[in-house]
Amino acid sequence: MTNIHSENHRSIIATHPFVVVKFGIPNCAPCKSVSKALESISQRFPQVAFLEVDAMIDGDLAAEMNVRTVPAIFFAVNGAYLKDSKGYHIKASDAKSMETILQRMVE
Repeated sequence: MTNIHSENHRSIIATHPFVVVKFGIPNCAPCKSVSKALESISQRFPQVAFLEVDAMIDGDLAAEMNVRTVPAIFFAVNGAYLKDSKGYHIKASDAKSMETILQRMVE
């Protein structure tokens, strides 16, 4: 997963057709678990850019995206976030749900 911040967020979303953005914080155990799950899933979806935002460091971007709790996952296709993923709070145990969303994105 690539760490991003508000300065390069928009350009990355605009230039990659399929994007997953995970918001988390470093000392958050669920955030680490979700990161591991996404790392595993990313190997099956090489056409998807997997990005990570530290919500503590980049609070402005977290606020812009209405992140209220972490980890939070957002999915974007062709520069636009999917409406049903806005603020999608997820656990590592939801890996199958993430894969289902990704499969639909890339079809």
